[in-house]
Amino acid sequence: MIDFTDKKWTIPLLKNYLRQNGHSKLSGKKKAELRQMAFNTEKGKALQEEENTLCEECKKNIDDCDCERCDDCFETVRNCLCIQKQERTKKLNQMKMMMKPLQNMFQQFTESQKPEVVAPSIIEKPKKKIIKKVIKKKPERRIVTIEEPKIELDDFDIETELQIKALKIKIKLFISDKIENKKSVQQDVFDLLDLILKKHKIILKEEEKNIFPKIFQRIFKETKYTQKTILKDIVIYLVECKTSTFNSLL
Repeated sequence: MIDFTDKKWTIPLLKNYLRQNGHSKLSGKKKAELRQMAFNTEKGKALQEEENTLCEECKKNIDDCDCERCDDCFETVRNCLCIQKQERTKKLNQMKMMMKPLQNMFQQFTESQKPEVVAPSIIEKPKKKIIKKVIKKKPERRIVTIEEPKIELDDFDIETELQIKALKIKIKLFISDKIENKKSVQQDVFDLLDLILKKHKIILKEEEKNIFPKIFQRIFKETKYTQKTILKDIVIYLVECKTSTFNSLL
């Protein structure tokens, strides 16, 4: 997004930008007011671009998309981790059911091959008792080993997924309630998010810095562990703002 606070944006340049984007009656307006109008215009263009995003599956506008989507994460069925996990669990259960008759058969075969053990007999004599043990020779047998087929499963950390979902909800509720309608603090919030991402070695592009959806789209391109760590920092420094976290810097 364009930085209109840069000194290069003089009053003539700001007015020219606004006229090119449909504004009129700009005479008499101060630089701060022109700068805010330009910022709002650029933000509106970015939001319009966001609304015109095409669905990756059907190539239609997101609002007109008829693709089947997950009720939990709103991703298409192909990209939904929730459904993928359910499918993996279903396949695993099917494989276990298929293996059950073979396991029972193997157990019965093993039990039938156990050697017969004859109880020791006792022969009485006048002076002392002698215990004679008769042990039947063990029959030679071949043990048939039936191995369960190995099923390759992707690593799926359900606890990490739960934490990411909870943090996303907390941050979205906070931004919609506390930030979106208070323009006086929006730039400070964008600056804070930019610093948190820099802490995690992520540099935002200019067109991403002042738009919430683009910032979070960038975050969700990272690994699950990195997403969880970044979202935790956002909750600590923005939502909860725990002063205890600043002690190490004092």
